Amino acid sequence: MKNPEKFSVTGIGFQSVNGESLIDFLKSSKTYNIVDFLVKIRIKNTNKKYLKEKLKSVVNNLNLDEFYLKTFLEDGFHDKIEFKNIIDEFFTQKNLNIEQIKKKMRLILENENKKNQRKIDRLQRENIVKNLNKINIKGQLKKEN
Repeated sequence: MKNPEKFSVTGIGFQSVNGESLIDFLKSSKTYNIVDFLVKIRIKNTNKKYLKEKLKSVVNNLNLDEFYLKTFLEDGFHDKIEFKNIIDEFFTQKNLNIEQIKKKMRLILENENKKNQRKIDRLQRENIVKNLNKINIKGQLKKEN
């Protein structure tokens, strides 16, 4: 008998010789998630309270939150000229019935969601690097030694 419920877990770990080890189960293994994990390793393995707080502010920043970014992108979608042209097209085509309009809108929104997910991934990668640069991470780590 097969189990119809399949699931997958992306686990990643760090074994430290002289510090704190860490294991985490990531949502995915995309660049943003790996960088986030590396920052968590540094948080766990630094004795500098100031640096810990700075690094925590990097990974907890609102500009990395997927829901926030999705809302931001969706707000911009309704202002797009492309969206207005699509709506105008529906009203100019007299031969479209309501089911055809629904189907066409569903396809447009599915495509927009796929584009948004790629944009969210890109924004998360860019924003975590910006957040790290903002706290001058290189300078902070040099001070740690």
